[in-house]
Amino acid sequence: MKFFKEIYKKFNLLYDYCTDILDIVVGINQSLNELRKKQKEEAPAILTVARHTLGSIDLKDITDPDGIDEADYTEYTARAVQFYDFFEKEAKWMMKLQHDYWFTGSENWEQTMFGRGTTNGIQLMLDRFSKLSNEYTARTTKEKEPPIGSHDDILKKLQVEGSDDLATELGVNK
Repeated sequence: MKFFKEIYKKFNLLYDYCTDILDIVVGINQSLNELRKKQKEEAPAILTVARHTLGSIDLKDITDPDGIDEADYTEYTARAVQFYDFFEKEAKWMMKLQHDYWFTGSENWEQTMFGRGTTNGIQLMLDRFSKLSNEYTARTTKEKEPPIGSHDDILKKLQVEGSDDLATELGVNK
């Protein structure tokens, strides 16, 4: 009987270590996911500084018009999604044409600067519509289930099932 008590104590100790390690891994995974989301959302700071230095606004300077409430904002962003693909193709084509025109046909520096400013304006509009489209998608898309057996699936199952159930079954938390 003493042998089984020793094994039980060592098993509980091992179980405690494993749950601590699992908690740490889950925390690291959540932190990495948040960091990835934040990196995707943020525009490069150097672009903001460059635009401000040249006397232009940046996407971060654009606020939503008229203080739209949440329900109307979702509808507002839905309109951006409806024609974003079309607008993106057209905007990129216009930027290419504008670039080629001022690069090859400018007679002086002022014309070059005007052409570059026009390209910047088109890019700002494209970035804004992209942001609105992404916000709508983020608001309306349900979180995808990870593939069965994947790392995220295993972590999700471990989080849902929880360690308290197993500890209760073993009689640790009585």
